[in-house]
Amino acid sequence: RDYKPLTFFGIPGLFLLLVGLIPGTAIAIELLEGRIVRQPLLVVPAAGLVLCGLLLLAVGLVLHSIARRSQELEYQLEVMADEIRSVVLKPR
Repeated sequence: RDYKPLTFFGIPGLFLLLVGLIPGTAIAIELLEGRIVRQPLLVVPAAGLVLCGLLLLAVGLVLHSIARRSQELEYQLEVMADEIRSVVLKPR
């Protein structure tokens, strides 16, 4: 989760999103056809699963960008440290 947060949070997020879309699609089809929704209790879990999935995906994306910036900063610090070592340890 520290090095690949998008994978860690993205896979469960996509799973929850897909699981939530299954009953959500059935409800949407009934509404679009103008019929009365036969199973109104499926609306809450479907919406909850979709929202949780989207939240996990968003968290994964934010943490991925933070981890990427941290890796870039560490790399730049290593390059600067190497340059400083080469100047300080340079024989005159």
